[in-house]
Amino acid sequence: CDLGQADNNGATPALVAAGQGHDSCLMVLRDAGCDLGQAMNGGNTPACIAAGQGHEACLLVLRDAGCDLGQAGEDGFTPVLMACQSGHDSCLAVLRDAGCDMNAGVTRVSGVVGAPVSVISPAFCAAQNGHQACLLVLRDAGVDLNQATVPGGDYTIAFAATNGGHVSCVALLRDAGCDISAAEDAVAKMRRNG
Repeated sequence: CDLGQADNNGATPALVAAGQGHDSCLMVLRDAGCDLGQAMNGGNTPACIAAGQGHEACLLVLRDAGCDLGQAGEDGFTPVLMACQSGHDSCLAVLRDAGCDMNAGVTRVSGVVGAPVSVISPAFCAAQNGHQACLLVLRDAGVDLNQATVPGGDYTIAFAATNGGHVSCVALLRDAGCDISAAEDAVAKMRRNG
């Protein structure tokens, strides 16, 4: 029996184990010589799935097996983005300690000719979803919390937190020196035009 055999969608036993939080199964697969870092057909890796589901122990097994914990899926989402979007600060700390790029965002193109390309950063994902603990990990890793999705644009990390009504995130960003009044103005402008 081939323990590393993928299903029709490209999901390997390692990907399933990482998604379900079964770190012991990952260890058995590792010891059997399976490739724990193999991405499925959609590009998601076991590290992306583990980070998005909050399975810190699985990330540690993947790290120890030599997997690239920073590898992005075909959609551009990295394990760091997945952890920030889902609010898994302990996973984010493992990724930081493994040397993953804490700034790498996913690029979005609007489809409108001449429209700017935007980059959704891990910090923007964390702020938009109200994950203050993830913002703390990012801040402590030296991430610039004043970034905008489009350089010079209104959609900043503070905008994301303010628009979502995430008071604890707004307070953290204010204390980190972010321009909260500009974010509030951008939210008001968006709601007037919206």
